[in-house]
Amino acid sequence: SGRLILTYLIPCHLVTTHTLPSKELLAPFPRLEKLFRSLSNCIRKGDLVGFDQAMSDGEEEFVKRRIYLPLERGRDIALRNLFRKVFLAGGFDEAKEGQSPVRRTRVHVNEFAAALRVGTSTSGRSRVDIDEVECLLSNLIYKVGWQV
Repeated sequence: SGRLILTYLIPCHLVTTHTLPSKELLAPFPRLEKLFRSLSNCIRKGDLVGFDQAMSDGEEEFVKRRIYLPLERGRDIALRNLFRKVFLAGGFDEAKEGQSPVRRTRVHVNEFAAALRVGTSTSGRSRVDIDEVECLLSNLIYKVGWQV
C-alpha cells in the first residue's frame, strides 16, 4: 500500500512543491524506482530530450495510473533547471574599482536559445525561434512563479 500511495504522491509533490523523490525514498520500491528514476534524473539535469524520451517510454504506464498530466508538468521544472545552468554558466560581471566581481543578474535570450538548441530534439529544425524562446520564458514566469 505504501507503493500505491507513493505512485500518486510523487507526481502531486512534483507539481505542488517542485521537488523530486530521493533515491532513499524509492529504494524499497524497485517498480517505482524504474518508473520515476530516469524521469527524475532528466528533470534534475535539465535534460529536455531525455525528459521527452522518459515520458514516451513510460507513457503507457503513466496513462494507466492516471499520472501522465502531473508528470508532464515536470518539463517546466526541467526547463527551469536548464535556465539555471545557463544563469550559472554566465558567470560574473567585471569588478568595478576594487570591488569583488558580482554575479550577472540577467540572462540574454540568445544564451537561453543556444541552450535550448543543445537541449532540445530538433528533428530536422536547425534553430529555435527567438519568439518561441520568449514564449517559453514568459510561460515559465507565469507557471513556476519566477520573480522578474
